[in-house]
Amino acid sequence: MDIPKPSQIDTKNHFFNSVWEHCETETVARNIVLISEWNDDEWKPFTWEQYKDMCKHKVSNGEYGELTSMAKTGHLDHNKKTDTFAPNIRFVAEVSKWKKA
Repeated sequence: MDIPKPSQIDTKNHFFNSVWEHCETETVARNIVLISEWNDDEWKPFTWEQYKDMCKHKVSNGEYGELTSMAKTGHLDHNKKTDTFAPNIRFVAEVSKWKKA
């Protein structure tokens, strides 16, 4: 699989009908793509604090729950010691469905 850069994913629309089948999770996935784009256009690890700081909306604690759920399903790597999350190949493969033409 050719791994796209975050900027190659279309974030203008929500990621409806994804594997997550949950609009809140799909919104968090979109936020992760945007954060990754702003973070040197790379799929880099981020902390909860960085997530909150980089989102342009008022972040709820429920979004942290969505991040941990995505880690439990294998779509994010979660280092519990440092409480960092990282998009992995499974995450990138899912959001690649919205790759720009």
